[in-house]
Amino acid sequence: MILQAAPKIAAAVQTVEALVPVPGAGVAKLEAVVGLVEAEVTELASIKPQLENAVGIIVKLLKATHLLPDSAPAAPAAPAAPAA
Repeated sequence: MILQAAPKIAAAVQTVEALVPVPGAGVAKLEAVVGLVEAEVTELASIKPQLENAVGIIVKLLKATHLLPDSAPAAPAAPAAPAA
């Protein structure tokens, strides 16, 4: 069932990331993705732990293949050197 829903899970992950492209919101994003997928494929609600695991796997895959940006905050810029 999860394999059949994998394209929908990936689409939900990308949609949520596009809507909320901020770091530190992983838990809220996971809840949103799970909610969207459960709304689309109601049978998955009965296997929520497996669905959450599948979301994690797909997120890792999308990040590893650069299809999903890494949401880690950017390092602060180095201060400019004083003018001589």
